[in-house]
Amino acid sequence: CADRTLNGGRGAISIISSPDLNKWKYEAKVVDEHTLFKSNSTPFYDAPYLVYDKNKWYIFYSRIGTIGLAVSDSVTGPYKCLNNLILDKGLSNTWEGNRVWEPAVYKLRDGRWVMLYMGDSGNTTEQVGVAFSDSSITGPYKKSEKNPVLAFGPPGSLDAGTIADPWMIEFDSIYYVGYVCSYAKVDIETTYATSKDLVNYTKSNKIVLGRGSWDQTQVFRGGIHLFDNKYVFIY
Repeated sequence: CADRTLNGGRGAISIISSPDLNKWKYEAKVVDEHTLFKSNSTPFYDAPYLVYDKNKWYIFYSRIGTIGLAVSDSVTGPYKCLNNLILDKGLSNTWEGNRVWEPAVYKLRDGRWVMLYMGDSGNTTEQVGVAFSDSSITGPYKKSEKNPVLAFGPPGSLDAGTIADPWMIEFDSIYYVGYVCSYAKVDIETTYATSKDLVNYTKSNKIVLGRGSWDQTQVFRGGIHLFDNKYVFIY
């Protein structure tokens, strides 16, 4: 999880755990500027994504407009920076020229790795792109030429103003890619699109997780996981 209590709100990354998804326990702060780079500055770490592969734990994280990767033999660390620039932002004045953020990383059946991510052109103008690594979780990741693969809908549609925070789950050989959406840049909710190749998508144009009472402003950075034969949405 992103830990925004550090240094008056600047972000670090911490691990929390639960045996049943009901009662959660704080385990440890595992990523910040000092633990990774032995520096006293803290540039804001955010939007972590945790992956287990070949007896190692990997955390993809957002930092200063780019995406980095840290690794550990234990889920609670210590983590070592492998690549602080595993995915860089695009050129100025492009759809991702201001920052790339919010990675979600998965291993595909053909052995490739895919990274879904948010790109921002500035002033929180967010859409979703995808990058692939042919053989290793550590990359290199190559961005799709069709990025942004999830782009703004027409004016007035549910994703005309915001597309961000992607996540994915496969079901019956179809990839379901969830993302937060907004007709503008307010009232954030969650929708999804389907794809067979993670490059070409069909939008559902349906809200699958809307705002409620305590979460009336926004529901975001979610993800569906299979737990005890049930699909659980954590957001």
